[in-house]
Amino acid sequence: METYDIRLFSKYLSLINEADQIPQRPGYVSVTVRGTVGDPLFVRIGELDQRLRKSGLGFAFGGWEIQRSYSEEELARAQLFLLKVPFTEVSAEEYGTQYQESPECEPETDVLEHVGGTNFRVVRRKVFCALCSTQIGPLRIAFRKLRRNLDVYRLWGGELIVSERFTSLINKGDSQGVRSSPSRMPQTMI
Repeated sequence: METYDIRLFSKYLSLINEADQIPQRPGYVSVTVRGTVGDPLFVRIGELDQRLRKSGLGFAFGGWEIQRSYSEEELARAQLFLLKVPFTEVSAEEYGTQYQESPECEPETDVLEHVGGTNFRVVRRKVFCALCSTQIGPLRIAFRKLRRNLDVYRLWGGELIVSERFTSLINKGDSQGVRSSPSRMPQTMI
């Protein structure tokens, strides 16, 4: 089942047939409309939005979120799962993980250069972007910086860290295409 939360602009409430079902909030720019994807209200908001866009008058809503919940049958039939792992505010470079910068990602851009005191100047210089960098050593991370109640973490650099429990579940499930390697905790903190 798919449910939605749409932030409909309040000024368009009068154009929605089901407006009496939506709690109005005087003085607010938008109201949150909730329901099941495909219901009459969802369809009506979609039609309104299309007409507004075609006429060049703007949009009917300012944001939306659609959530899908799966039945036990659907989960049992699934062949692949997508993990959406939020970033953790930890960088492996801070703890000694080494990366090799790629010269393929070295754009020329304007940067500030300090010339003394409170004086700066703008100069044109090549800067590494780090997007194409490659990890060249073991992942080093301070585990104390990670929350204890999670099994999967993503660091600022995009690296995924999984718990031993998660690795064990993957290995027991006869998964293919998954490889894990241990990370090291730094000996000294700088």
